[in-house]
Amino acid sequence: MSTRWPILRYLLTAHLLFLLLSLGAFVAISGLILGGVALFGTVSVSALDVGVGQFFRWMALGYGGHLFYTFLPHCLVHGRTRGEFVRQVPVYQVVGAAVLALAIAVLYVGETLLYRAAGWTQGLRPGHLYESGTDFGAVFVSYWAALLVWTVVGSMIGAAWYRFPGVGVLLVPVAAAILFVNGLNLNIGEWGPLSGGLAGGPWGLVGIAAVSTAVAVAVTWSIARDVPVHVRTA
Repeated sequence: MSTRWPILRYLLTAHLLFLLLSLGAFVAISGLILGGVALFGTVSVSALDVGVGQFFRWMALGYGGHLFYTFLPHCLVHGRTRGEFVRQVPVYQVVGAAVLALAIAVLYVGETLLYRAAGWTQGLRPGHLYESGTDFGAVFVSYWAALLVWTVVGSMIGAAWYRFPGVGVLLVPVAAAILFVNGLNLNIGEWGPLSGGLAGGPWGLVGIAAVSTAVAVAVTWSIARDVPVHVRTA
C-alpha cells in the first residue's frame, strides 16, 4: 500500500502543507493591513476578499507552472514515470484546491464574526456568488473552482514552456482565454461590467470550471506524456 500513488502522497503531505502555510502568510499580511486601517481609519472592506481573493490565485498559477516545469523533471530523474506523474498530479490538484477552498471558507466565516464583533463593515466586491462571508457553500465552491482552474492552467503553461523552450509562450493566449472565461464565470472582480455571469449559480460555475479544467489537463497530458528530460549544462 505504501508504494501506491507515491507522487500523489508526496504532494498531499509536503506541497499541500506549503500551500496552507502560504495561505496563512497571506492572511497574516492581510491582518496587518487591516490592523493599520482600523488604527488610522475606518474598516469598510473584507481583508480576505482583497488579499486572498485578489492575489492567491496568481500564486496558484505560478505553482501550477512549477509542478510541470520543475517538479516533473525532478521526478523523472528520480525514477518516476511520465504516466505516473500525469495521472497523479491532476488528482492532487482537485483535492488540494478543495482543501484550500475549505480553509478559505472557514476563514471567511471567522472574518465575518470578527467584523460583527468590532462593528466593521465587511464590504465584498460585487458580482460574487456569495453576498456574505457566512455563505459557506458558495464561498467554498467559488474558491475551489477558481484555484483549480488557475492551477491547471499554470501547469499547461509550465509543461509547454519546459518541452518547447521559447515556443511554449505561444500557448499563453489559450491560457489567457480560459482564465478570461472563468474570470467572467467566477466573478473575480477584474472584468468590470462583464463580470457577473456566465454561470447562473454554483452548479453552472462548477460546470464551466470542470470543462476548462478538462481542456487544460488534456493539453497538458498531450505535451507531458512523452516529454524528454532536458539536460542543463554548466
